[in-house]
Amino acid sequence: MTHDEILQKIREVLAHQFGVVPAAITRETVALDVDGWDSVSHVHVMLEIERRFGLQLPEERIFDLDNVGALVDLVADLAAKA
Repeated sequence: MTHDEILQKIREVLAHQFGVVPAAITRETVALDVDGWDSVSHVHVMLEIERRFGLQLPEERIFDLDNVGALVDLVADLAAKA
């Protein structure tokens, strides 16, 4: 799966969770850019991403992601190792 394909799936998750247009989510998007993206919703998003990709995201890393691009890169790295 390419980084672009991963980004598209993550866009879908975020669009569903926050009621935004998927195209509004870019690699540079941060939680502060999205209304309602707080620590509780972040956990829900991470759980959905784990479900969609069949991966377990490392707990120590999920709160240290700088932006959506970092999340895409993390998912890509984990998927490559799976």
